[in-house]
Amino acid sequence: MARERVDRQRARTPSQLQYCNDLEVLTVSGVSGCTCGSGQQLTEEHERLASQSRSLVSRADAVSIREEELEQRLEGLDPEAERLQLAEEELRWSLQDVEAARVEAEQALQEVRGREQALVQVEEDLCQAADELTALEQKVVEKESALVQDESNLIEVRNAAEEEISRIQEKHDLIEQETFSLRSEFEDLGNLLDEVEREQWSLESDRSLLEEIESQVEPIRRKLMERERRLHSEEEELKALEADYEEREAQLAPEYEESAQAAATILNRQQELDRQIEESRQQQQRLLQQLQDLNDGKSADCVASEEIHDRLVHLRNAESDWALRLPAPSLGLWIRTALYTFLCCLAARLAFLVAHGLTLVVSLNEITTGQANWWLMFLPIWVGCASCTLLLMIAWCASCPYIKLCLSERQPRLNDNPSILTEVLPEIVLTIPGLLFLVLAFCSEYHVCQYLTAAQAGAESSPTGLTTLLIMVSLLSLCQGALFKDNSALWLSLGAGLLTSAICFAATRKSSAQQALVVAPFVFVVACLLLASVHRLKQYAAVLRADEKTLLQTEACLLGILGVCLVSVTYKVSVDKLKEASPEGCSSGILLCLLALPRAQLCIWEAQRGLLEDRTFSGQARISVGSSEVQIGMAEPALAAS
Repeated sequence: MARERVDRQRARTPSQLQYCNDLEVLTVSGVSGCTCGSGQQLTEEHERLASQSRSLVSRADAVSIREEELEQRLEGLDPEAERLQLAEEELRWSLQDVEAARVEAEQALQEVRGREQALVQVEEDLCQAADELTALEQKVVEKESALVQDESNLIEVRNAAEEEISRIQEKHDLIEQETFSLRSEFEDLGNLLDEVEREQWSLESDRSLLEEIESQVEPIRRKLMERERRLHSEEEELKALEADYEEREAQLAPEYEESAQAAATILNRQQELDRQIEESRQQQQRLLQQLQDLNDGKSADCVASEEIHDRLVHLRNAESDWALRLPAPSLGLWIRTALYTFLCCLAARLAFLVAHGLTLVVSLNEITTGQANWWLMFLPIWVGCASCTLLLMIAWCASCPYIKLCLSERQPRLNDNPSILTEVLPEIVLTIPGLLFLVLAFCSEYHVCQYLTAAQAGAESSPTGLTTLLIMVSLLSLCQGALFKDNSALWLSLGAGLLTSAICFAATRKSSAQQALVVAPFVFVVACLLLASVHRLKQYAAVLRADEKTLLQTEACLLGILGVCLVSVTYKVSVDKLKEASPEGCSSGILLCLLALPRAQLCIWEAQRGLLEDRTFSGQARISVGSSEVQIGMAEPALAAS
């Protein structure tokens, strides 16, 4: 039975091979009949189907080989017949699969044939379209030749039109030139007419002006003569008054000395009265104590109290009589308080400067030794800040007597003293931002000392709070310099330098060589102050006195030396030679302290002699008055001659 199945399989295998060969022949014939690009696709589809058929053939060959092997095994192994039957079953199933694959291949072949027919139809359509395109191309060529002929005709017509336009344009240009020449001639004639009219009007106005001048010259001459006579009489009166004043001064000099002596005696007498009043009060207390101890009755108490009362009334009357005999309160002491507020503010600024200079000297000396007690080194700053705070508080009430005196006199100023409205009260108000600046500076310096102490001990410390306070101080300084003109260069340069230094400190705190960037902005500050001092010296050279010029030149020299020292310190810090920068640092601190001396004297002189701006303004006013008098004096002879 197994042999029969094998024979049937062998009989079926050649038919399969024949089917594959027929499939290849059909595919080749179909492809050879195609003349367009779809033949390539059909070839690829044929190759795919051929590969599938070859795989089927190979599988059939494998099955035949397997059947031969089974035959050999059947001849030697009868007990395996059942197993062979099962294999035959499997082969049957595989043959069924092959048959199904063959059916699918036939269906695919039919689809390919349908596609081939469609492609042939498309190719025929394309051939027809190509014929139509050829006909259209011939028509386009004919139309292009006609267009070329038309274009050549149009070009000839355009050239003729352009020649005609050029001739017309030349004629138009000639006409425009003639028109322009005629217009220019017309404008010239109009200008000539206007000039003639203006000359006529000016002649008429000059004639009327001359008539008015002739009518007014004589009264002006008489007025000038009268004014000259009045001036001569006033000069004589002034000379007489000066002589009288000199005589009265000579007469009043001994009286003034006597009044001064009398005032001294009055002061002595007043002191004696004060002592007597104090003794009477003590005696009154003793008498009251005795009366309480003795307690001899109401009558004795009444008599003692009446005696004490009479004595006190007598002393008070004597004091009031003495007060009536005294002159009015000495105005000199009250007037002198006008400058006390200014002097207190000036002393606070100078104390702040000197404190920082001393701290710089002490700190650099201690740093070079390697044993730095930062809290002790910052002691000048603590003392300086406390002194500045005290001076600013004193400045609030230092000029109160002068203010009361001005209010009682109902005047903003007395004599040449400062005005309470424009100088004293604004100075008092400006101490408030100054006190705020001082508090912020103290807090920032406290954090600096704390940070340096922690860094020396090797502990980690964040510079955020320190940098924030320094930036706040610098911004307050910039606002002060931008809003107020007084010491504007100092506040602006100091604020900018401190702001840059704080930013550099926060950015380079872990690099010793880059710490030179912290010192570099202060070189810029000193340079700005030096330029401001030189500019001030040149600007007010006409109104400065010799001693003021000397002090300003001294201040400029000190600032220049300070700048050189700071440049040297910056360089040595940048090359990591901080210990070698000690002499320059000490010199910088000493120069800061020395700068306070000329600055203090200059400020005092400016307060006493007047601001430099006021002096310049008054000098310009005197020059303008003198020039006007000279012009009047030069006009009088001319009028007299006319």
